[in-house]
Amino acid sequence: MFHVLDNTQIYFEPGAYVRARIIQTSRKVSNVTISGYGVLDNHYAPVVYDVPGETDDASRQTIHIFGKDITIFGLTLVNTNEGCGAFGYALNVNANWAPMADSGDPFEVSVLQTPTEPPYKFRQANCQLENMDDSPNTDLTNCPTNQAQGAKVSFVKAISWQMGQDGLNAGKFATVTNSFIRVVDDALKPWDSGALYQNITIWQLPLGWPINLGWWGWTQPDEATVVEGVYVIHNQNWYKLTKSTSTIL
Repeated sequence: MFHVLDNTQIYFEPGAYVRARIIQTSRKVSNVTISGYGVLDNHYAPVVYDVPGETDDASRQTIHIFGKDITIFGLTLVNTNEGCGAFGYALNVNANWAPMADSGDPFEVSVLQTPTEPPYKFRQANCQLENMDDSPNTDLTNCPTNQAQGAKVSFVKAISWQMGQDGLNAGKFATVTNSFIRVVDDALKPWDSGALYQNITIWQLPLGWPINLGWWGWTQPDEATVVEGVYVIHNQNWYKLTKSTSTIL
């Protein structure tokens, strides 16, 4: 796991192949650039479950960062882990369902999927206006306030054969363009306001949806998010089970 800090630049030489995760969930950072025509492979499963700042909610997210002025350009993001059912993302910036890491009380995302309703117990939000208990978030340091400060993602390829692996969520005020996604869960996750997803090609595999508009979000202004020029060239968001052989096709 490589923990980025402010003013970090990571460059992948053409043909580079790296097995790692690039993360920063214990603080919000600014001015991070990850670029180059190499491959970043989220190959290794976390050794210890729920280590705050490293394996929050045991997710297998290849790039997971909170902050502003984040740029990801040119990378191919893959996951060759042989395990199955490990939920995560190829790229996740300012995830609106994930609070800041708390070493005394690790967050488990399943709390959002149980019958309980918000507000939840207090957890410090990253860039949402309210914390999980609906109290005001008084720390918006390094949070994007306009599209110029939102994440910039372009010419990225997200490819995974793992069940539960999502594609791209770039957060509030993000701009995601000219990318290709082929994953076994939701491909695009436009869950925040003020974002632009444009000129993206999707090859959808059996779990999830090509475009998943919203699921969880704290109160936020209603700046429009635009999704345009998305080409779904394959959509297999279902399994077919034959009666005679019970074989998954």
